[in-house]
Amino acid sequence: MDSLSPMPAYLTESEAESGGVPAPEQIEIKVPKNKVDLMNTIKNVRKKSRARIQVALFI
Repeated sequence: MDSLSPMPAYLTESEAESGGVPAPEQIEIKVPKNKVDLMNTIKNVRKKSRARIQVALFI
């Protein structure tokens, strides 16, 4: 997808391996709507945590 949705995006830091059930340490963070700031946010979160990061766009 070339463009991001105008709706807020959320980062999910971790997720249980079985069927996408959220793990207790899962967090959601509102992130910027443009691609550059979104990528910088992902990089910053990744530096602080070795957890898997999943980006979900809610339309």
